[in-house]
Amino acid sequence: MRRIILVAIAVLLPLGLHAEEKKFTRYNNLVYLKDGKTEIKLDLAVPTKGDKPFALVVCIHGGSFIAGSKGSYSDYINMLAGEGYAAATIDYGLAPNYNIPQQIAHVKTSVRFLKAKAATYGIDPNRVAVLGSSAGGYHALMLGLSDDSVCKGEDPAYPEQSSRVQAVVNFFGPTDFDMYFERSEILEAEAKDMIDHLRKSGAKVPDGDPVTLVMQMMAGTTDQKSPLVKTLSVINHIDPKDPPVITFHGTKDNTVPVEQAKKLQKVLDERKARGHLELIKNVGHGLDGKSWERTYQMTLEFLKKNLAPVVEKKKGAA
Repeated sequence: MRRIILVAIAVLLPLGLHAEEKKFTRYNNLVYLKDGKTEIKLDLAVPTKGDKPFALVVCIHGGSFIAGSKGSYSDYINMLAGEGYAAATIDYGLAPNYNIPQQIAHVKTSVRFLKAKAATYGIDPNRVAVLGSSAGGYHALMLGLSDDSVCKGEDPAYPEQSSRVQAVVNFFGPTDFDMYFERSEILEAEAKDMIDHLRKSGAKVPDGDPVTLVMQMMAGTTDQKSPLVKTLSVINHIDPKDPPVITFHGTKDNTVPVEQAKKLQKVLDERKARGHLELIKNVGHGLDGKSWERTYQMTLEFLKKNLAPVVEKKKGAA
């Protein structure tokens, strides 16, 4: 588990070494949600030059749903601000304190919060993209493709705002929990590592089969055939009206197998939704410096295409 978490946290660091120094303003530790005494925060970088309002990119960290923080994308949002985007990196509640439906609710709330504060920070609420890696890739997909029914029972903050986004960038996120929870040596080893990590960090985890414990902790059920498992699978929320998706996935990924990305693209194609899968050959979970340079440039092209300002035609124009 330690290997998985460190990859998820450090995955973007090579890019920071090549960032061009440009001016932007940072707004750190903005509280977008309170749950009792717990404050859930985000950091925001906004260009100091350029035409307002700025398109927004919301970045979501990975960490197997149990670890990680908004600091993972701190350098990345600075780079995006240098490219002319407002960019946020968010925290969200982690298992075992918050299961996946609750995490999805947090992610959706972060977008509604930023839209509610659009005038304050010079953000265009109608030009928003979401980007994430690993568990964060999953949350980016669920934010972009699912409606609020997956957060049933959660009282939404900023209900006057929509969590709808215009583009999704997915780095090696899981997409099919039926496939993900199938018994395998990889799943059993990963589940054991997750439980060991939680116990070492002081979390109270009962005794029992690690896979069963992880299912209960993450999905709120131990029944793989439960409708809830299907609800939490990205592939079951796709329709032609969804925003465009670009997915990057290493062909040697042993943490989130590349079959998850291929399944996503297959369903996008079948349902006539917009999507592109970019396979990164001979690379595992987290990619590498060279691959990140390539995917960063492709991400910028994708954002430019899908977050371009809408130009209204003047009356009488051809």
